Amino acid sequence: MDEFKQGDTFDIEYPFHNQGCGFYNGVIETMLTPGCHRDTEQEDQGWGYRECVYWTANFMGKIRYEVMSIAEMPGKYMNRVIVKYHYILPNGESYGRPQMKTLTVGKLSKQIESESVFPCEYEIDENHQSYKKTARKKFFNKHQEGMEE
Repeated sequence: MDEFKQGDTFDIEYPFHNQGCGFYNGVIETMLTPGCHRDTEQEDQGWGYRECVYWTANFMGKIRYEVMSIAEMPGKYMNRVIVKYHYILPNGESYGRPQMKTLTVGKLSKQIESESVFPCEYEIDENHQSYKKTARKKFFNKHQEGMEE
């Protein structure tokens, strides 16, 4: 797909993860953020340990590209495509402000045809798919006792 024109829009799947943003009234507030959690584990290699990196997401949202302009380049250089992109939460709401970036025609074609634009392989963690997590009562009670003194 090397033919782009101004106004074309493309929706591509993009991972989102829960990120803690505060502790209010016994509840740890979380918000969805584009990207994945970076988890590491030590793996025994027989002769030593190696750190393995795992990427996990909690939800699948989208990233929407809108072609703003196409710049024709001289000589053998690939044409450039200026795109506006923004993230779309799993519930359909827009996340953050739109941003602009410049891609070559080939790079944009690859991203549109790929399953995900995220640069690493990741897994969906279905065990942590809630927006709010309740804190332990013991921690909350200690916190209140400390405030009374």
